[in-house]
Amino acid sequence: MKIIDIITVSHPTLHVDDSLDKIAKGLFDDSIHCVPVIDNEGNIFGVITSTVLANAIIDESNKTAACAWEVCIREFPVAHPDDSVSDSVELIHKSQQNFLIVAENDRYIGLITASSLLSITDIDEENKNEAMAVIDPKVSSNELR
Repeated sequence: MKIIDIITVSHPTLHVDDSLDKIAKGLFDDSIHCVPVIDNEGNIFGVITSTVLANAIIDESNKTAACAWEVCIREFPVAHPDDSVSDSVELIHKSQQNFLIVAENDRYIGLITASSLLSITDIDEENKNEAMAVIDPKVSSNELR
């Protein structure tokens, strides 16, 4: 199975110039934990996670002036739409992130989470919980049930 078959293409995105206020509203209102940041051409520029956002908000100097491009992380796992699911699971594990950006020629296509990847893999529940703990130790095993 290819990653393009299972990604979330309707996941919200942010523009590089979006303010921290807009970012916070989007993340907290939708209970989303990471949002891709794209430029004017639709290319992936970075990712803002809930942790990155919390750190930026705590830093008083960022509260009104910071834009998405100033606070986003620039190193994150990226897969090609034709990559296999198993290769994508390995990529998430190596990156120590709990998400994967899908892009082609830097153009953002979609996003998938570690738990979503594991929910479609053909492994038994005990091994799935073990794998999830390795990929994303912050997610409880109950979340996969």
